[in-house]
Amino acid sequence: ALPWNQLVKGMAEYRLGHFAGAVDWMQKALSHAGDDVSRDVEAYMVLAMARYRSNQPEAAQAALAKGVEIAERDLPKLESGDVGDRWFDWILAHVLMGEANALMSGVAKASDHP
Repeated sequence: ALPWNQLVKGMAEYRLGHFAGAVDWMQKALSHAGDDVSRDVEAYMVLAMARYRSNQPEAAQAALAKGVEIAERDLPKLESGDVGDRWFDWILAHVLMGEANALMSGVAKASDHP
């Protein structure tokens, strides 16, 4: 349960605007990368957004790319008709990917509230 707790703590830090704290917690959660695909994608998306809001665009882009790569390779496809028993994590991973892409593509401004 520890990596999930770390993920949730990092998400809370991000939503509170504590971007350095969010980065720290996401890195802790990602120290268990490979154990759970959805969690990994979620963590990389929050890491990307936190780095972006911390004016670290290259690191943000790298985190985004890594998370998208994992999602495209390992998450079940919607067309399959079965996204798995943990559909809620599948949805959250995709929502966070959309949020990260919107933020980093300029749809949302860095000054917007997280």
